[in-house]
This record gives sequence, structure tokens and C-alpha cells, in this order.
Amino acid sequence: MHNESSLIELFNLGGIFMWPLLAFSVATLALIVERVSYLFYHKLDTTPLKTRILALINDHKMSEAIAVLRAEPKKNASASILLALLSNARHGENR
Repeated sequence: MHNESSLIELFNLGGIFMWPLLAFSVATLALIVERVSYLFYHKLDTTPLKTRILALINDHKMSEAIAVLRAEPKKNASASILLALLSNARHGENR
């Protein structure tokens, strides 16, 4: 004698508490899909940009480094971060 329950029967056995669990599960899957698509869309390789900016900074060409970072596309998150860093570098390390 098999006493197997279907998924819907198990869901119904959980009562009212199953609906919030289902909603949070769907929301979690939506967040995972959104984050994965974000990571594929945005440029995450920082090595070439970092090398180029460090070379300009070492040559004391801060304004050129800032211009290079401003020319980068908005989807390059590392360029935005480096631009904010260089724009506020004159304030010193403690600020």
C-alpha cells in the first residue's frame, strides 16, 4: 500500500502558511534571475582599466585619468567608483 501525496495535497496540508512561503520563493527566484542578468550585462573585468589609470596616475596625469574614467560607459561600475575616488582624492585619506 503506497501512501504518496501529490505536491498540491502537501501544499494544502501546510495550510495558510504555505502561501507566504510560495510568495517568498517566487520573489527569491526573481531576485536571482535579476542579479544574474545584472552581472552578465555589466562589465566586471577591472584589470585593463586599473592598469591604464594607474599608469596615468604614476605619470602625474590626474586630469587625464579622470577624463578616461568619464569616457567609460555607465555600465562599467568600476569606472564610476574610481572616478569618485579620484575626484575626491584632493581631500586626503582621512575624509
